[in-house]
Amino acid sequence: MDRCAVCPNAHKCLPPDGPDGDILFVGDFPGQPANEKGTVFVGREGEEINNHYLPLAGLRRSSSQFVTAIGCLPDTNGHKLDATKAPHLALLHECAGHRLPSLIDRRRPPKLLVALGSFAARVLCPDVDLERQHGYPTMSVYGIPVFPMYSPALGLYEPKKMLHIRNDWVRLGQYLRGQLRLPVDDYPDPDYREITTLRELDDYYAPDHLTAADTEFTKRKEPYCLTLAQYPGTGR
Repeated sequence: MDRCAVCPNAHKCLPPDGPDGDILFVGDFPGQPANEKGTVFVGREGEEINNHYLPLAGLRRSSSQFVTAIGCLPDTNGHKLDATKAPHLALLHECAGHRLPSLIDRRRPPKLLVALGSFAARVLCPDVDLERQHGYPTMSVYGIPVFPMYSPALGLYEPKKMLHIRNDWVRLGQYLRGQLRLPVDDYPDPDYREITTLRELDDYYAPDHLTAADTEFTKRKEPYCLTLAQYPGTGR
C-alpha cells in the first residue's frame, strides 16, 4: 500500500481485512500480533471480536470489513501512541487522511462507520467525547453515520471497561435493527447566563418557586460561585 507522507517506514502498512459492505469498522492502529500476521484485528483482540463482540451485534467477521486509522504498528516505545503528543496526532491525521477517504468514497460506500477506539473517533467524529458518548450514534466528518465505541482491546487491559464495551456492541446490534432508543434533549438551546447585577437576579428569581442550587469551590476550597435554576432549560 502507498504510505502517507510522515510514515516512519519501520513496519508493514496493513490493508483492510474483509469484504466491502454496509459497515466499515475503523480501529486505532495495528498491534504487534497484527504486524506479525499482516492483517488487522487478530490475536486475543481478534478472538474477542470474532467470538464475542460481533455475535452480540448479530454480525460475523466473514461479512465485516476492518481497517485501522493508522496503517502501521507505531514506531514508538512500547508501540503505543499518546493523544496528548503533537507528533502522534500529526501521524494520525496524516495517515488517516491518506487511507480512509479512498476506502469510504467508493462506488458502494458504507452506510455506517464504527469507530473502535479514541484515535479512530478523533478522525471520524472529532467533536465526540468518547467517555460520555460511546455507544451513541452520531454523524461523521464524511457525512456517514458513525457509531463510536471503546477499543475492543481495552477490555483486555481494563476489565472494568468490559461491561461498557459489551453493552456498546449490544447497542450496535439494536441500532442496526432499528431498535435502539436514543435520548432526546428537550432543551437543545438552554438559557444559561451569568448574573452580574441584583436586577438580573430579581428578574429571574421567584421566592415562592422551587429552586435547585449548587455551589462551586476553587482548588483552595474558597467559594467560587453559586448556580441556581428555577425553570427547565435555564440556569443562572
